[in-house]
Amino acid sequence: MNDRSNENKNEIDNINANNMVNGKSESTNLKSSTPKYADPKKIFLEDSYLSNRISFKIAIISSIIIFVILGIILRISLLKYQGFFEPDGFFHYSVIREAITQNNLAIPEYNNLSGFPTHNKITEPEGLYYVTIVPWLILNVFGISYYTTMRIIPILFGILDILLTYVLTRKVFRDSRLIPLIASAFVAFSAGDISRTEALVYRGDGFITSFLLVGLILLVDAFYIYKNNSWLRKKALVRLAISYLVIGVGFGFWNGAPYMYFVILLSVIILSIYYFLVDNTDMLRFVLFAAILIIEIYAIQHLLMLVNFIRAQQALSSPRFFIFYIPVVLLPALLYYALKNRDKSIFKHIKIELLYGRVKLLASIVILGVIIITILFSKYLLTIASGDGLVIANNGLTESIEELQKPDFSFIYDSFGLEILLMPLGLVAPLLLYIYYRRYNGNKMLPELFTEGYFVILAYLIITLYLQLNAIRFNSIVAVPIAILAALAVESIYVIYLIIGERASSILRYSNKFILLLVIAVLIYQLYFTDYIVYAEAFQADNINTYTLQAMSWIRNNTALNATFLAVWPDGSVIEGFGERQSLMDSVSGQNGLYIEQFAQELLSNNSDNLSFILEHKPDYIYARYYWLDELAGIAQEANLGSSDAAKRGIQSVPLNQYGSIYYESYSSNNSVYYFLDPILFENINKTLITNMTPILQLSKVNQSFNGYIKISYYAVNGNSISLLSSNVYRSSFTELYNINNATFSFVRYKNITGYGFLVIYSNSSNGPIMDAAYLLGPYAPETFYYELLFECNNQYCPLDNSSVRFNLVYDNVDSKIYRLTYS
Repeated sequence: MNDRSNENKNEIDNINANNMVNGKSESTNLKSSTPKYADPKKIFLEDSYLSNRISFKIAIISSIIIFVILGIILRISLLKYQGFFEPDGFFHYSVIREAITQNNLAIPEYNNLSGFPTHNKITEPEGLYYVTIVPWLILNVFGISYYTTMRIIPILFGILDILLTYVLTRKVFRDSRLIPLIASAFVAFSAGDISRTEALVYRGDGFITSFLLVGLILLVDAFYIYKNNSWLRKKALVRLAISYLVIGVGFGFWNGAPYMYFVILLSVIILSIYYFLVDNTDMLRFVLFAAILIIEIYAIQHLLMLVNFIRAQQALSSPRFFIFYIPVVLLPALLYYALKNRDKSIFKHIKIELLYGRVKLLASIVILGVIIITILFSKYLLTIASGDGLVIANNGLTESIEELQKPDFSFIYDSFGLEILLMPLGLVAPLLLYIYYRRYNGNKMLPELFTEGYFVILAYLIITLYLQLNAIRFNSIVAVPIAILAALAVESIYVIYLIIGERASSILRYSNKFILLLVIAVLIYQLYFTDYIVYAEAFQADNINTYTLQAMSWIRNNTALNATFLAVWPDGSVIEGFGERQSLMDSVSGQNGLYIEQFAQELLSNNSDNLSFILEHKPDYIYARYYWLDELAGIAQEANLGSSDAAKRGIQSVPLNQYGSIYYESYSSNNSVYYFLDPILFENINKTLITNMTPILQLSKVNQSFNGYIKISYYAVNGNSISLLSSNVYRSSFTELYNINNATFSFVRYKNITGYGFLVIYSNSSNGPIMDAAYLLGPYAPETFYYELLFECNNQYCPLDNSSVRFNLVYDNVDSKIYRLTYS
């Protein structure tokens, strides 16, 4: 980058030279040589403030190092936990363990702990496991286990996302140093990217972004070389082929990778339209090459499937790929033909040499193509629009999965913070520059900010944002394009700052300081925001906790090696990973819809004499967790039960309001009474108010009937004041009191009251019993298999016992219960 003072000096010399030619000999000072309106390529894209004060390369390298360090710090919050973030990670750990300890580093065809009596096939691509195994072969020399390697390997891909975002943005905005730096910082601080590149989060969608970024870097570079270096066009084609090679290889690391097809296909479509509209035949020909060569990705995908590196049928791996491929190739081919043959009568009639003529022809081609494809392939297009292997929330099983729910704005803002607000401005930033050129410099030409790279980023955003708006799980893959456009927005604010000035030259002395302070403020806020979000939510999925893993240790140390377990399917993966025992169902290979539906129906059945699913599969043990009480609605969806039927079985039970008070209105009894304070329901209320307002819950002995009822009041909290919202009386048909410490319960049924019941879970403390949770339950809830398994089976008695099977409680803690099943 040139020094600004040298630049001004050269400009003065040029002006003086011109004056001498015109017969003018007066000298021109610096002030008079400054143009009335500054060139945005010098102001908007050049960062002289930094380059004048410190060595620019050192500043760049230092900034990136800082961003990487902060990115690592933000990605290590989960390391305080054992195991992995979610059940899928435990399943993948069991596969990696088997490959290393039993299969000579080869990924087995089946997971020997998934399913019984036959095992389930491993359907994830082998690359998902080799991203741990290959680094471990090196780290093992230093005594680092594959368990530790697997826990930290996502951080490596987070670092790659930061660095590769800088490189890609640098390729797209070649005249700017600031935009790539801000973009890489945004990725480093993005809660969306962190959600899949944090320690313990072992997911293919956390690995795939790095492959796509490398591919897009090569793709953008190929277009740049072809456009600006006519003698290096063969090199551009080679770069294009390598780009598609990297993207194709990425398919071997995540079954959702085919979304990358659509990023490339849409990039080709947008670039075809752009180069046709600006009448650039030469570049349109290269777009045609790029379109044709997409078949390389398809070939690599199938080669990986042929050698079993890709284990499942991925989206667009069938001949239906050509429904998209052929039109994408035809579009640039037709547009190229039209430009090359503009003198033919048909194109003369359309007046293709004029912009409106090209717009008219393009619109006709696109409309005709859409009509033909819709008529012939509408059903398949609907499948693709719903995700086709990416967003699959279309049945009872998948609709219960939280990560496949549609996000609300709160979730999106928590994922991206300021970036999501800045991103729309980044989309129109090139247009702002165009207006600046036209209005202030009189330049009628479109500036070189509408580049190939910009349109590739636009396609990247459209595809990934579409996926994000359809499912929570995709916030990581959309993080990079949002970050890049948000970074562009920060500099576009600079342009707005210049445009609204009466004279650009009058504010130049402050402009660089303004943009630097703005950048620092934005990055500090984003870092603080992400730090708060990440650490506030840094806990394991499905409430996997120390007590869960203690139960896994008991399983590993106290059951036979060939013992079989039945559990809610996410817990099945934890059993396979840390319990090292066979589970009938799990969260990856064992997602047998029929098994899950049948087991879910049995869990919610109110006929405990009919245990057909258990008797059919005869597991040695059943593993149950109290956590799933909160997820009964999801279990009901998996069982495909109707909402009214589900409600009667407690499926719609919900925790009481955070600010609700619970107490008995009245009853008469000589039985013992227990008193419980309620810190959970009042956790956010000012502590000085708790002394006066915390309610007392009075409890009675087992199986007594009373004429009383429970009264529930809800309060609103505003600062330090509390106001009563409602004092409606809720009369329960029963109350069950469950001591989670010793698995004992008290059941109270009320006279002459029907309808929903009330469950209180409490634990012992040095100050007496403390209520841990409270739930409203359907009238049939105490009669269901699941409820009885959790709350009414203990060492002495289990209402589930019948002539065919007996349930023997062999382990319990505040999180888990394990039953040994004996069959007659």
